[in-house]
Amino acid sequence: MKMKTNLQQPQITKIIKTLEGRKLIKAVKSVNNKSRKLYMLFELEPSREVTGGAWYTDAEFDAEFIQALRQLCLAHIVKQGGDTLEGVVEAVRRAGSGGREDLRMEDFRQVISTLVFDRELDVFISTGTGKDSRFPVGAEVYRPSRSRAPESSAFTNIPCGVCPVINECSDGGIISPQTCVYFQQYLNF
Repeated sequence: MKMKTNLQQPQITKIIKTLEGRKLIKAVKSVNNKSRKLYMLFELEPSREVTGGAWYTDAEFDAEFIQALRQLCLAHIVKQGGDTLEGVVEAVRRAGSGGREDLRMEDFRQVISTLVFDRELDVFISTGTGKDSRFPVGAEVYRPSRSRAPESSAFTNIPCGVCPVINECSDGGIISPQTCVYFQQYLNF
């Protein structure tokens, strides 16, 4: 602004404070560039690209809120045995979405997608018959995953279960249980 207006910095600061005091403009924090201040007309709402949308609070990523929302969505789907995106949105909004009314359908879709990627949920297309009779034919239905991996198992506890070169491991070979430092550490634990 200094260059475009040909004014000194103290004058610009005074003008901005006056405009803010008269509620003509407001400062907005940007998630893309935290060191720059953005100003906009007081009555306008900043776009989601500037504020970060529902996932940011005061220009900070809100991981706790996202985790709480994930748990709400998962708990509802587990309780119901499955539901559509619209059903989940309706149930979470009824339960209260953490004081955030600005959540859109797309925001909920993103949250549920993370649950699918984490193998907490599976996605099915409704046939409209049997246990799908309460859903329209062709609707995406989210159900608790049948193939949920346990947090720990025999394969995740021993080094061989997560070893990237297990296919090259052989008794008496260059890579073997006898020469494996990870296996020795496991046995000494």
